[in-house]
Amino acid sequence: RIISWILDCPEIDDKFAAQMAEGVHNLEIWMAALRIIRRTARKEVSYYEKRDKLLNYAKMLGEAETICNNEDNRKNADQKRHYAFMLGVECENPVKQGH
Repeated sequence: RIISWILDCPEIDDKFAAQMAEGVHNLEIWMAALRIIRRTARKEVSYYEKRDKLLNYAKMLGEAETICNNEDNRKNADQKRHYAFMLGVECENPVKQGH
């Protein structure tokens, strides 16, 4: 919740910091702390966005690999049927020629 609040809040400016820093003696330290938190939160969001993209790419590659494997299996089955047919034709030719 805190991270989403930081990301959703407006850019840090003097007016915003002054409202948040009532009772804080050093406004510069407060501003620095807010900037560090905001930068850290953005790095985390960036990391998770990249991770999600990589997971999506991995899923897509897995699906593509499955499609390719299915196509290879189909081709192999078709080739086996074709070879069996051709072998049958070659075996029948000498028998037909001999009679």
